[in-house]
Amino acid sequence: MNIFLCDDDCLVTKQLSEYLNEYFSDRKMDTIKIFTFNTAFSLLSSSVIPDIVFLDIEMPEINGIEIAKKLCSLYPDCIIMIVTSYSEYLDAAMDIHVFRYLDKPINKKRLYSGLDYAIKRLTDISGKITFEIHSKFITLSKKDIICAEAQLRNVNIYTPTEMYTSKKNMIFWKEQLKNPCFFQPHRSYIVNMNHIISFDKTTLYTDNTALAIPISRNTYQSFKTTYLLFMENTR
Repeated sequence: MNIFLCDDDCLVTKQLSEYLNEYFSDRKMDTIKIFTFNTAFSLLSSSVIPDIVFLDIEMPEINGIEIAKKLCSLYPDCIIMIVTSYSEYLDAAMDIHVFRYLDKPINKKRLYSGLDYAIKRLTDISGKITFEIHSKFITLSKKDIICAEAQLRNVNIYTPTEMYTSKKNMIFWKEQLKNPCFFQPHRSYIVNMNHIISFDKTTLYTDNTALAIPISRNTYQSFKTTYLLFMENTR
């Protein structure tokens, strides 16, 4: 995840950077890169694609609202948070659907709340899911999930390279894997149809040869229809 900080006041970017490092460190999210800019030109000239941008409004060359408009045009999925001492720009910020409008000095609690929602939104947009295992956060692309398997109170998540045991129950995973490529052939399984290579009336076989997924008698016809239609639409 790439995070941009743009403010001509180095004390503001220093404090914001410290807050961000603390936030992501506490959540054991270590794939974060923070980039600091003190001019609009340097930000807009960057070759890095931002995921979240924190913008000051009163900048020497161009104000933050204009920068935000350019960023929205270049990166439609980018999340923009305005950081300013000036409340009169609030309406203009709302017109371009700025994600948060944060007052200076920065309130850490409000910043962290905004980040919680921002990460959830990025997860939804990117087709990725973040979940916790033993106090560590794991992020997976949904396309890499072969299946979810309920085991007592836990759910095992299988990918081509790993198996993760989540404390979240099957209700949570059904909600997270609401996607046309996922199907629940059995009450204990949710499968990604992209990973199915063959099936019969009792079993789905995946590209992980160690994974054979049962299919209940009551769902076979529904699965067959859904799978064939899915494959037709993805050709």
